[in-house]
Amino acid sequence: MSIIYIRGFEDKNVDESASVWNGSIGVSNIPGGGWAARTEYGAGGDFRVYVSEMSEDDSPDFSTCYVRIYGKVFSAATDLDKIKWRVIDSNASPIVEVYADGHVYISGVDKGDQGYTITDSWARLEFGIKVNSVSGHVIFKINGTTIYSIYTDLSAHPAVGSLGIADDTAFNSAWMDDIVINDTNGSRNNSWPGSGHVYGLKPNAAGSNADLDAFPGTGESNYQDVDEVPNDGDTTYVQSNADGDLDTYNFEALGSDLIVKGLAVHTITKLVSAGSTGLKTVAKSGANYSKKTTPTQSTSYSRRGAVYEDAPDGAAWTKAKVDAAEFGVEVVV
Repeated sequence: MSIIYIRGFEDKNVDESASVWNGSIGVSNIPGGGWAARTEYGAGGDFRVYVSEMSEDDSPDFSTCYVRIYGKVFSAATDLDKIKWRVIDSNASPIVEVYADGHVYISGVDKGDQGYTITDSWARLEFGIKVNSVSGHVIFKINGTTIYSIYTDLSAHPAVGSLGIADDTAFNSAWMDDIVINDTNGSRNNSWPGSGHVYGLKPNAAGSNADLDAFPGTGESNYQDVDEVPNDGDTTYVQSNADGDLDTYNFEALGSDLIVKGLAVHTITKLVSAGSTGLKTVAKSGANYSKKTTPTQSTSYSRRGAVYEDAPDGAAWTKAKVDAAEFGVEVVV
């Protein structure tokens, strides 16, 4: 495994309830899609996404990894010292925080003004992280140029747990999008993510499998109950408590002839009541299936998913393979 986390915001779901306030999705001009996460303008906020929402079937290493976040501010002229992008550990302690005005903090300690500013144009922020080690490091880049690096004892941080934006200003807001994390395993995608974007696709036709029950069940196809953006909660959905029930759907095509480094299947799911019922995400390409167990479900809607760096045939994804593939879920009881 090399790519271990992929996240964009084209589904417009702000569903990370823990440690989040005044986060929203806004219209954006970033190339990968028209929506990005932001703190609310004029209200301040703290918005995070959590790596624990994704499958651990491939033993991802979040202690030694490379993080990419695209970021910008609403206004380049106001309160840059109050806006930051954050890599936070699994105990909710910050590993590194970079402020729009040029200051870098490591483990909560200000390392001074590093001579950069993050403005109202999108910038590629990348972090080389090694924690859970006395020989740890943080390397921070903007658009491929190293801005700051430190080699020090970071054993107090177990692993990367979440990524976020925060601001404490009544006149500005922070934005982020197109998040990717690579670990150092595997033969490719095992270093800096570099430039690129996350494209969001949604179901647009029935696939080969439709075992789950549709709700409201008024004659619609299953995919029509899971294709809305953002999700509509209990208004439409598919459901099952039978082991092995499988739904797969056709999805929208990629709009350009892109190089595909990997993809993630995201779901917004919940349990009707607490229990052991689980879920696998599914990728189907031709006659080949690939399935990955998602983290434990709860009784509230939450994001669960998995990264598929390779197509189900074991080879790399291509645009043609993505366009022809089906994606969905399988119930595990």
